[in-house]
Amino acid sequence: MDREYTKRYSTAEFANFFNISKHTLFYYDKIGLFSPAGRDKNGYRYYISSQIGVFDTILTLRNTGLPIEKIMDYIEADDSDIILSMFRTEKKQLDIRIAELEHIRTSISIQADLLMDFRNRKEGEIDIKYFDEERIKEVENKEEIDDEESWSMLFSSMLDDHTKSDSLNQGATISLENILNGKSEIIKSFFLKRADGENIIPAGLYFVLYTKRPYNEFNEIYSSLFDRIEADGYIAVSDSYEEYALPDNLEKTNWISATRIRIRVEKRTRDENP
Repeated sequence: MDREYTKRYSTAEFANFFNISKHTLFYYDKIGLFSPAGRDKNGYRYYISSQIGVFDTILTLRNTGLPIEKIMDYIEADDSDIILSMFRTEKKQLDIRIAELEHIRTSISIQADLLMDFRNRKEGEIDIKYFDEERIKEVENKEEIDDEESWSMLFSSMLDDHTKSDSLNQGATISLENILNGKSEIIKSFFLKRADGENIIPAGLYFVLYTKRPYNEFNEIYSSLFDRIEADGYIAVSDSYEEYALPDNLEKTNWISATRIRIRVEKRTRDENP
């Protein structure tokens, strides 16, 4: 390759080389970010091969999400220390953004797995499944709130310091004691599934019930679940974990969600037989 050779490109050719529109080149020239090498005798703009590297750098920076003003600072800076400082600052911002995107991907993956588990499930269907340990961020319902509006306010307060995608992976725990006393409407805590959560849903064997019934019918649902647990020779050894899939507005006045209810169980011993 002859490094001294300089090829000329028309505006259309240069734009096609980078798969962009001619209007982008016109705009960058107008604001002083990147201008053609010159004009030919007919007054048409042209670019030269030595400009390819510079423009490729501009597009790379633009693709990272940098604003035009920042890119102009890079291009105009003639001090390597200043440029290095700029790159370090932008790298930190990109690292933060990448972490956010990774978290969003995890949130979507968790919700997708839950929705897949609901596919072809019948109302009230009960299954027995092993679950691995899951980390959660939890907030307690210390006032034993039992109305939906207060639930929403309590849950929203938990989202204040987290990304909006966390709301995809929401759930609630209901104490075993309240379930046995017919008070499943009293939420013990709300939780979000997060890798950095300080609490856990323990690994183990769970009885799982799938439902789309309104929350005010959950006492009846829990009753059928515990009847099945007992009939199969198990005992409940944990609170209930209610995991909510995307909401399904079946009635204008009654918002409900597809809910996966799971309770950890152990096989009943002879001494524990009723």
